[in-house]
Amino acid sequence: NPARSCYERAIKLSPGYTPALRALSRLYRDAGDVEALLGLFSPEMDPITDPAVLALKAARVALEEAGSMERAIGLAQQAYKENPDLIPARDLLMELFMASDRLQEAYDLLRAQDLPRTPPLLADYHYRLGLLAERLARENESERNEHEDAALQHYRAALIAQPDHGL
Repeated sequence: NPARSCYERAIKLSPGYTPALRALSRLYRDAGDVEALLGLFSPEMDPITDPAVLALKAARVALEEAGSMERAIGLAQQAYKENPDLIPARDLLMELFMASDRLQEAYDLLRAQDLPRTPPLLADYHYRLGLLAERLARENESERNEHEDAALQHYRAALIAQPDHGL
């Protein structure tokens, strides 16, 4: 494809050139070339965009267009490690962990977040942790008591933060 060759040359000459990246993205999608599309989300191809954002975009492509949950998780983890404050990356990683029943990793990711400052958000945060701890207790017999205790602690913290929370 001559257009594809021209845009690929443009990227080699000027990495990060947005019009060429967009055009190549469209061409790769149209051709069904998911690997080439994923390659566009590398710092070598786009040194201008934050590497965490690139990894986040690649994770979405891996999930939605390649249908690869594990690859999407790996890329979302890369985005989160690059920039833990990138909320969309953290949210996607949480969704992927939950969808693939990687509950301990979801629990650890949620616990690593900064505590919300408002009582309703803090209560919701602890409630979500409590739900995860309960599921972990049901699925992991050897650590059942530990997870049940953690769930109770989180539910208590939710009620302390917001006494009228509808647990």
